[in-house]
Amino acid sequence: MEIIKENCNILNKICLSSNPVCVIGEIVLDKYIFGVTERISREAPVLILRYSTEENIPGGAGNTINNLADLELKVIPVSILGNDPSGNFIIDYFKKKKIDISSVILSNNIITTEKTRIMAGGSNTVKQQVIRIDKIENNNITETLFNKIKNNLEKNTENIDYFIISDYDVNIFSDDFINHINTLSKTKKVIVDSRHKLNKFQNPYFITPNDEEAREITGFKESPNLNYITVAKKLMKITNAENVLITMGKNGMCYVGSDGEKIIPTFNSEPAVDVTGAGDTVISSLTYGLTIGLSPLEAVFLSSVAANIVVMKKGTATVSIAEIKKELEKICHE
Repeated sequence: MEIIKENCNILNKICLSSNPVCVIGEIVLDKYIFGVTERISREAPVLILRYSTEENIPGGAGNTINNLADLELKVIPVSILGNDPSGNFIIDYFKKKKIDISSVILSNNIITTEKTRIMAGGSNTVKQQVIRIDKIENNNITETLFNKIKNNLEKNTENIDYFIISDYDVNIFSDDFINHINTLSKTKKVIVDSRHKLNKFQNPYFITPNDEEAREITGFKESPNLNYITVAKKLMKITNAENVLITMGKNGMCYVGSDGEKIIPTFNSEPAVDVTGAGDTVISSLTYGLTIGLSPLEAVFLSSVAANIVVMKKGTATVSIAEIKKELEKICHE
């Protein structure tokens, strides 16, 4: 494919990044409970699972932070968590990975969001997600707390050029705070991933909506046989973004921006194993590419390769520089 030939030179450009990245976002706790399917309950037509084990890992913006750290970037999170078991677990997790959590607030007024996935299967089979339980409280962040978040952001702006917005529609991104981010976009490279408020962010360097989000904002929700270049151009007008990247699952990615217009196909011949958090890997690897000096289109290509790796892993996963290089070598030398 032509797109592969055009971008295989990035193999020689991959290196450690010396540019730190600030992630402003809503960190949640992803909980996985694994069980073995035994039988149908006599109480109701539901499966009975015998508990096997469980695993906790930072999700939401926490997954973006994890992805950046595993790409060996210095990452500075700006966020707020509840001073509760889930919030403290996330703080301890990041401390063990030597991530600077000095700009993450622990508050007694906030309850940390949790997303619990029940994973079921036979004793010798791959476990599949059968249900997800979300614990999302309507946290009212006071003006005092918002001012603390803003101050934590401000103290990191002088020495950082790249800022990722990871908006999971939980509690941080009020209209006032989004306006604060829009001011930041005038002088810094702001890369936005927003669940339902993308149209409110203005002048970002990149936006990275998925197919559903792009359709929702542009009004093409029910349109069949959609031309994604057209959707991307409309998104560019709505947000005044310099670059637009739409992720389209098995259909690949659509890029429109300063490097032109491209549809980037997926490179996997096998169906995805798990798409949980794949968008976080995309925005993280895209930003990594930009910090090492790749052009926008080269960084998009790299993020597509990273996404192809992560969707073949189970659960909330990350990729490494070594994995990206190995996959690139495979794709470029086929």
